[in-house]
Amino acid sequence: MTINPHEHLIESICNEVLPNTVLAYRSGKFSGSLNYDYYETTIETEVSLAMKALLYIPPEKQAIYREKIQKSFTANLDQLRQKT
Repeated sequence: MTINPHEHLIESICNEVLPNTVLAYRSGKFSGSLNYDYYETTIETEVSLAMKALLYIPPEKQAIYREKIQKSFTANLDQLRQKT
């Protein structure tokens, strides 16, 4: 069974992109050039992209992926805010 590329995109955003964005912020490596707002905007942009991908997956899976996106968004934004 092959995974729909839009499902793969959502999985990637939730499991890799958002957590790595938080890790990059926490590392402080880019603190001289990138501020908190940049990371928060990045998370919001990626979540928006994931929500748009929902339109291209089967309707019966949309609720599951929508919940996954929301949980990942909330968890990663909470982690991002813990440092501020």
